[in-house]
Amino acid sequence: MSHAVGLLTVVGAECSGKSTLCSALGRALDAPVVPEYLRLWCEREGRTPGRDEQRHIIAGQLALTRAAIARARADGLRWVISDGAPILTAAYSIEYFRDHTLIAKGLRHARASARIIVADPTIPWVPDERLRDGPSHRESVHRTLLQLLQREALDWQLVSGPPTQRLRDCLALVR
Repeated sequence: MSHAVGLLTVVGAECSGKSTLCSALGRALDAPVVPEYLRLWCEREGRTPGRDEQRHIIAGQLALTRAAIARARADGLRWVISDGAPILTAAYSIEYFRDHTLIAKGLRHARASARIIVADPTIPWVPDERLRDGPSHRESVHRTLLQLLQREALDWQLVSGPPTQRLRDCLALVR
C-alpha cells in the first residue's frame, strides 16, 4: 500500500544556509535530501547557467525530486527534503535575465510542497570561486523570491539565526 510523502522544500538565495539546513533536516527526520541541481550543474560545467539553460535546471531539479519521492514512498518514509526548487530558479531567472517565463512552473511545484522553508540570507556570505555572484545579488534574489511567494499567498516560513535555531524551527513545523 502506498502512503503520502511530504515534500519539505528549502529555498533561499545563494549562500543562505540551504544545504546545511537540508542535511541537518535529513538526519533529524531520517529523510532523503534532494541535492540542489543548480549546484550539481555548476560544478559539472564549471560555470553558472545562461538564460537558455534555466529550463534544464528546473527539469533536473524536478527529476531528482520525483526520484527521491518514489524512493521514500517505497521505503515508507514520511518526508523528502528538497535543497532548492523551481521557484528559486524562477527567481534567479528574473534577477539575472529579466525572464519571467518560469514563474508558473516554479509556482506549480511550490504549491505541491507540504512545507516551504525560506532560508534568511543573514548568515555571512562565503565566496565560492566563480560559482557565487556575491552578497548584493543574494539580497535581490531573496527579495524576488519573497515577492513571488507573497504574491501567490503561498504558505511559507522564514528561518533565521544560527544553524541550530533554523533546524529547531523547521522541526517544530513538521512534527
